[in-house]
Amino acid sequence: MVIENRPGANGLIGADLVAKSPADSYTLLFGTNSTNAALKSLVKNLSYNQDTAFTLIGYFGSIPLIVAINNDVPAKSLNGFVALAKADPGKMTFAYASTSQRVSSEMFANVAGIKMTGVSYKSGPNAMTDLIGGQVNMFTADFAVTLPQVQVQAGQDSRSRSNLTETLSSHSGATHRE
Repeated sequence: MVIENRPGANGLIGADLVAKSPADSYTLLFGTNSTNAALKSLVKNLSYNQDTAFTLIGYFGSIPLIVAINNDVPAKSLNGFVALAKADPGKMTFAYASTSQRVSSEMFANVAGIKMTGVSYKSGPNAMTDLIGGQVNMFTADFAVTLPQVQVQAGQDSRSRSNLTETLSSHSGATHRE
């Protein structure tokens, strides 16, 4: 087995290579919601037909996301954040460095009935740095990017530690400050 990573463009580069490869079962794509669902809505001229280029052969897993809010935002919960965003539409910003981060934040805004401004980043750590620094208000990302910062915050505040434990044990994929 040869593994050939082709990162970039939210999975588009690797997915394009696999889509154009012979359908001989020798070339596999470990796809994501980007390569298998979202890109056709986000990229105007997708070089392959996302609906017919691949055949699903199995499900590998899922990754929960954490909603992180900058500490300077005067909200004590996700509902509080929504109330602030509704009071001043478009003022709240969210960071994203991948399609899943962007789509999850846009879906959250849609469900919550709020308008936020998205800010694109080249990497999750860069987005997290700007969230901590206050350049953006919210960042929805996987545990690998957000959990270390949440754990640092929880270690500094015993109330946060108990909230973190409750949230992670519920597998809700969202954190909040009480």
